[in-house]
Amino acid sequence: MTAACSFSWMATRRVIAVALLTLMGVLGCASVPLSTMVKMSQFGPEEFVELKPEDIRAKVTVEEAVGLKPEQTILEVTLASPNGQLMKTFNFELISETPRTEERWLRAPLHWIDYEMKLTDEGESAFKSFQQFAANDPELNSFAISVGAKVKNPPAEGEIMVMSIALKLYQQEAYMPLFEKAEIKMGKTEI
Repeated sequence: MTAACSFSWMATRRVIAVALLTLMGVLGCASVPLSTMVKMSQFGPEEFVELKPEDIRAKVTVEEAVGLKPEQTILEVTLASPNGQLMKTFNFELISETPRTEERWLRAPLHWIDYEMKLTDEGESAFKSFQQFAANDPELNSFAISVGAKVKNPPAEGEIMVMSIALKLYQQEAYMPLFEKAEIKMGKTEI
């Protein structure tokens, strides 16, 4: 069994649709910071077209015992217009893998691994093509971006896994937390 957790946000010219946040709450991934939701409310289709794919980064933090399959971490983008939706995935590649320990008072320390990733060369090229497609669609009115990550050693069914996911869209900006220490209860199906 593998486990994946993704954050999705939908932006239009006026409003963020939070339907996927409800879905994440059902799945146990409801640790989305309010600051992220506010920041993304100002991000529209025009900003999506202006992104530089070489600047996009993802950082996934999991417990050391769980580990991550960085080669299976993806960025998923969905474009929507009155004519329908078009979804595309882009692969990430590992930049760095950093173990760290979090000391806790009167409890055993937690051991984490931070995985930092960027789009592959093929992913960057495909992302640019997708942006060109979006720029040529005058009826584009919304889009969604997700980061999906799969772990190496998921906990047993019914146990809890803790995961954080952050996304960086601009080189000069800090990572934007999508989930912060989200507790994910393992089930029979993929999260």
